[in-house]
Order: sequence, then C-alpha cells, then structure tokens
Amino acid sequence: MANATICDDCQKEIIVSVKDYEYPAHQLKGYVIETYFRCPHCNKKYSVIVTDKRARKMQKEIKQFHLQIMKNDYSGLTEEEYKAKIDAQYEVMDGMKQELKVWTDKLKAQVQEIAQ
Repeated sequence: MANATICDDCQKEIIVSVKDYEYPAHQLKGYVIETYFRCPHCNKKYSVIVTDKRARKMQKEIKQFHLQIMKNDYSGLTEEEYKAKIDAQYEVMDGMKQELKVWTDKLKAQVQEIAQ
C-alpha cells in the first residue's frame, strides 16, 4: 500500500514516492544525500531528510542501540525494575534521536540555501 498525503499548496492528494539526490561535493562538504518527494500536480518539493556521513552513522548507532535494548536479558527484575530500566534506556535513545534531528535540520537548512 502506497503512502498518500495532501499537498500543502494545491490541496491535491499525492502518492508519496521518495527519491534521493546526492549533492555534488563542491556544493556541500562531504557526501550529502537529500531524500524528498514532489507533488506531481504543482511540483512542490518536500524534503524528508538530509543526511551526511555523520548523520548516517548516528542513524546506525540509534538502530544498534534499539536492537540492544530488545536483546537485553531482563529476567530476574521486578516489574518496577524492568519498567525503570526500559524507561532509562528509551530516554537515552530519545536523546540520541534529538541530537540526530538537530544535525539533520542543520543539513536541511544548508540544502535550502543552495536551492535559493
């Protein structure tokens, strides 16, 4: 099933089909990839995420951390201890996600500067 949304500009339904664009090294430092989609009706561009080497490493670390949470052995813990441990681990992961968002928002701003 395809993801659909409504365009902010023309108010028509869009079947989301994401594409990647790799920016030339001379435009942005490093290997920067923008994932985006366009409205087929009015051509408005929606930038989903912009990543570079650092952002992709952060994404990988978040995924690995989450997998580790799922693999941990929680046997022998009371329900309260289990909940406290899980909550603490997810709080760490939320911090990692926030750091990633700050970085990718910075990259997205740099890409928008180039586009203007």
